[in-house]
Amino acid sequence: MARNLLAAIAAATICMAAYSPAHAESSRTLQIAPGVNLNDVIRQAFHDQFENRGPVQAAKPDLSKAATSLSPTISGGVVKQGTLVVGQANSLPILEFTYDSKNAPLEGVEFTFTSPNGVDAYEYQYYPRTLGSGGTVVFEPDLHARYWAQPGEWQLTSVLIFDTQQNYTQYNQAQLAKLFPKPYITVVNKGAVDITPPVVTAGKILTPTVSLSSPVPVFRATLTGSDDVSGIGISFVVIKAPGSQFGQTILAPVQTPIKAGTVDAYAPIASGSPTGKWSITGYGLCDLAGNCFTYSSESDIKALFGTTSFTVTK
Repeated sequence: MARNLLAAIAAATICMAAYSPAHAESSRTLQIAPGVNLNDVIRQAFHDQFENRGPVQAAKPDLSKAATSLSPTISGGVVKQGTLVVGQANSLPILEFTYDSKNAPLEGVEFTFTSPNGVDAYEYQYYPRTLGSGGTVVFEPDLHARYWAQPGEWQLTSVLIFDTQQNYTQYNQAQLAKLFPKPYITVVNKGAVDITPPVVTAGKILTPTVSLSSPVPVFRATLTGSDDVSGIGISFVVIKAPGSQFGQTILAPVQTPIKAGTVDAYAPIASGSPTGKWSITGYGLCDLAGNCFTYSSESDIKALFGTTSFTVTK
């Protein structure tokens, strides 16, 4: 195992319950709640971890709870500058919106623009420097169009606005079409385009037994696969402790991205974890463009590794 990855796994980790974004300079443990779409979780984690995003300044509201009648609202908006040219400096969007947050000061607003094929997305987050109860805001998110991005119109499909008391309103694409005259940004990419995730063709378990007394308890496997354009950049394997509802993994950077070949995948096991038979619940690869594909069915896992479990001992 590479020394730098060992150090990253041994270091303190941030657990993200499917999925709260967190800035990450190195590999971090990802905790995955039951019932979520693993592919969406991995893709979101990839972009948050490897796009050099700044630290999250506010926690999102719990969207499982009903919004109140006093939730903050948006009455209108416009994409003032919506052309993003891949590879061009200072080619950034400029967004404007008018809001009302009289119940409690505004905490944040998140805009989601979805790619033409509906697979990828840009998330632009606005957090006010001073508390406000309403008005018109113009801001320029510091996030360029990604290399290999799909060209065309990326539609505004979701806006989430929430206040300091965690009251919120979430708008869907149909609602936003009435609030924004041209609810999209346009990505211009004159270079290579990569919208296809890597595929996994073979795998092997390297640690059928993991001892908690080892210096760094880690489940290890290899994944063999290929990618058509940008190359394999991330590998992962998801494991679950006996009796647990949550899966866990680590997004492991491939030291030298490859178009085809075999890479290592890891999942750390914390000190004090239960012993016995652990489950393997998923695996997959991401390319450098951020296209990810996960395999999570029991039949896929067994076909690849010959088993869906491994053993953890003291």
